[in-house]
Amino acid sequence: MSFTQQTNGNTFERDLKEWVDLDKQMDFLQEKIRGIRERKTILLQKISEYAKQKNLENKVINIQNRSENKHDSIKICSTRVYTPLSIKYLEKTLGDIIKNEGQLEQTIRYIKNKREVKVVTELKRIE
Repeated sequence: MSFTQQTNGNTFERDLKEWVDLDKQMDFLQEKIRGIRERKTILLQKISEYAKQKNLENKVINIQNRSENKHDSIKICSTRVYTPLSIKYLEKTLGDIIKNEGQLEQTIRYIKNKREVKVVTELKRIE
């Protein structure tokens, strides 16, 4: 007897089927987004190189958006992006100021154990 046969009503099974359909749609869209993101990265590199050559950094450029029949403004600028804090990074940097190996390990263990843990319910498609 399957799990869906043990439940009362068709709503549960219908909801599961809809969830699977939505999950498949998301997989498809994420693949498309991955391709778009890769193309944007390539274009960004080309545009950045050209902007540096032509001294267009920190300038606002107005372009005609033909599909929406309006103008878009683009600013080519540099921003600082920090890498996320990782355990390895903490060990390395704290190791610079905490010379005692035991204290360092205890500090890292304390930080790891104090992290907030969140339990979430999720569904996973098994193929």
